[in-house]
Amino acid sequence: MEDRFRDVLQESLDRQGISAAELSREVGMDKAYFVDLLAGRKKTVSAIAFMLAARRLGLDPWELAGVERPAGTSVPVTPDRTPLPSVAPVDTPAPLPRVEGCGVAEEGAFRAAGRANPMRSFPVVEGYQVDRQFVVEVRGHDYVSWGLPSGAVVHAVSFPRYETVVGPGRIVVASRTLENLVETVLRRVSVDGEGEMRLLAPNGAKDIPGEHGVRLDGLVVQSALPPILP
Repeated sequence: MEDRFRDVLQESLDRQGISAAELSREVGMDKAYFVDLLAGRKKTVSAIAFMLAARRLGLDPWELAGVERPAGTSVPVTPDRTPLPSVAPVDTPAPLPRVEGCGVAEEGAFRAAGRANPMRSFPVVEGYQVDRQFVVEVRGHDYVSWGLPSGAVVHAVSFPRYETVVGPGRIVVASRTLENLVETVLRRVSVDGEGEMRLLAPNGAKDIPGEHGVRLDGLVVQSALPPILP
């Protein structure tokens, strides 16, 4: 699939007049990701890079992968490969209640406590207590390896009620306070040889909840990739 991906990718970039580095930046990957891929220095394509590139360039993922489209599925692009306009779904009652506001998770960024975007709201995730649900938007590229590029949103439920369901590999929202500012980040849960929980950062650093003011805020139960605008 990789050779097919490289050929179609180069053709699409040439047609749309953008560079591989520009595509990398637009979809939240490292700026050299698609440059190295086209140059042959990168031999494999991650699933998230494949899907983000297909969406940004208006490509049919089945054709891009070089496999036969399953019967009964429709092609999402026109013959000249321009994206088709979105088709509005049939009107249905909006799920209620909703989670109002959206915080920000970003490495090394301290913000005023409690600051969130009040203009955004999200459907609740079924199966969890509504008043314990909250949403944060990912900023920066630190979590790309976890499948969460900049602009992705994660839906979490707050502790302490759900801390018993946290196991190794799960992602949590954590924070620490500096004077009146708060840094909110994402962490993966790991357990050391003595059975003690540690929080793994994207760069490999580990913290113990409670040390250095690190607080567990919530368990991530759902995530969504950022929309790709034509």
